Amino acid sequence: MNMNATFTSFAPKSGHIAFVSQSGYFGGQLFSIANMEGIGFSFFVNVGNQSDVKVHEVIEYLLQDENTRVIALYIEGIRDGKRFIEACSKGSLKPIVVYKVGKSPTGARVALSHTASLAGNDRIYDAVFEKIGAIRVLESRHLFECAYALKGQPPVYGNRLGVISSSGGLCVSLSDIAYDLGLEIPVLDEGTRAKIKGILMPHASEPLNPLDTAGDLRDQVYLNVAEILLDKEYIDIVIVSPTLV
Repeated sequence: MNMNATFTSFAPKSGHIAFVSQSGYFGGQLFSIANMEGIGFSFFVNVGNQSDVKVHEVIEYLLQDENTRVIALYIEGIRDGKRFIEACSKGSLKPIVVYKVGKSPTGARVALSHTASLAGNDRIYDAVFEKIGAIRVLESRHLFECAYALKGQPPVYGNRLGVISSSGGLCVSLSDIAYDLGLEIPVLDEGTRAKIKGILMPHASEPLNPLDTAGDLRDQVYLNVAEILLDKEYIDIVIVSPTLV
């Protein structure tokens, strides 16, 4: 049975993202914005100050829910860190995206008065999120953008990237970001390079990886090159970043 017991007056779109929030009104605001952008939800659960239902208990339930593919969290503080880690660690096949607030002294004070949450040392939370494989976003608008992007993606078990872009500048930028994140961009083998060269424009640079299409914006080019990269056992993830004109 569908039920809407939130502050919102609209009927939320159905989907595969579950949202767990420690703030009813702010969570409702984010929920409304996501709804206007066409993002659908399986659940929206507000646990407030967790006087009864805890965040980790909701996560444990959602990991068993067949209709939920991604879990998005708005967190001010976790009371039982061990149970939280145990619950999230069970969800290796379901991405968890977290917007954790209370980094600043003032924010931590407000969180304590709002939901009686001890915000704690932010570095500890970073370590916890890294341990459980959760993705932490630093802006509220990125919470559902990230969750929506992950909704239709299969699990990734490696860190080796294949990058395709129409801009050399974007290739450099993405390479730097990958480096900062500890991701690898393997150089393509000679046979694969030869196959891709037959797809790219004659003036395109050698397709070592990242691959610069030299301004070629044809969809079929990106599709064909992506299919070649996805077939390589030494490529785990393919990023396609064409330039919009």
